[in-house]
Amino acid sequence: MVTSLGPVGEAEVTATSSSAASSVKIQVAAGAPANLVNTRESDQVAMAGEMLPEPVSILVTDEDGNPVRGVAVDFYLTASAGQITPQRTVTTVDGLAQTLWTLGSRAGQQLLSGQIKDLPDANISIAALATAGPVASLAATRSATAAAAGDSLAFRVQARDAFKNPIAGLEIAWTAESGSMAAPTTPTDASGTATGEWSSAQAGATIIRATAVGLESLPTEWRIEVVAGTPAIVTAKSATEQIGVPGALAAEPPLIQITDAKGNPIAGVPVTFTVVEGTGQLAGDAAVTDADGVATASSWRWGPESTQSVEATAAGLPALRFTARVEAPLPPKRRR
Repeated sequence: MVTSLGPVGEAEVTATSSSAASSVKIQVAAGAPANLVNTRESDQVAMAGEMLPEPVSILVTDEDGNPVRGVAVDFYLTASAGQITPQRTVTTVDGLAQTLWTLGSRAGQQLLSGQIKDLPDANISIAALATAGPVASLAATRSATAAAAGDSLAFRVQARDAFKNPIAGLEIAWTAESGSMAAPTTPTDASGTATGEWSSAQAGATIIRATAVGLESLPTEWRIEVVAGTPAIVTAKSATEQIGVPGALAAEPPLIQITDAKGNPIAGVPVTFTVVEGTGQLAGDAAVTDADGVATASSWRWGPESTQSVEATAAGLPALRFTARVEAPLPPKRRR
């Protein structure tokens, strides 16, 4: 009685007695299929929706590890894991069963299983990694439309492929028509989101733009209206010291400008002009700053006192004083 221990192939059994011998050749075949083995040591990687670079290959062996030919192997996919072709294949003379796997649209790990019909314990699970594809969209995640001069705003975009998978590690370029970006480019994180920091000291409209580096055909834009900040500075825009005669009109009525801390003019600020020294008279002693941040009294007529003063005041701001030195006119010279 001879028991084969493998491997599969041709073997020879020889019986000898003294000087006599006799041999017989035996063809050793594999036993019944018992195990399924993944022939790859690491998972394959491809973009979502794409075919793996190499076929999935499963080795079917008997209990002694010999490859078994002619065994039908069925392939199954988990939900959203793509397509396989064919779904059933028969092992070759080397015991291999292969199929082509096109990954599903969802990025991340995807699973395929192989099983021998009527042998529920003979099965295997194989994983593959689906990566996000090329960027197909940049979606804005902030919709700010206004800012105050000097404020800093954060703008965010999310990069996605054609299947809406977030794309990590993509460089996003940031530009601004006015103001400045904290960094010219920033990378997307694991959620596909990149953030750009922007600030501007200048009032007015501007455009913030985000584009994928090397792919300017997919811009995302924000239109921002930068408004002046709170009133902070009062500046005289007419002479603060004048000289004249009693009863005359000031050549330059008191005129001021109100701006924020960045020098942007502020409209709509009430301003009061008040005579604080002398008996001069003002016309238009209450005014409101215009689009240039300017407010003025209509006129200032001086009294007889030698010193005349007017103050311009606005809520929360220091008063600004305008002064005139009034002198009586010299008498006309007599003719001899």
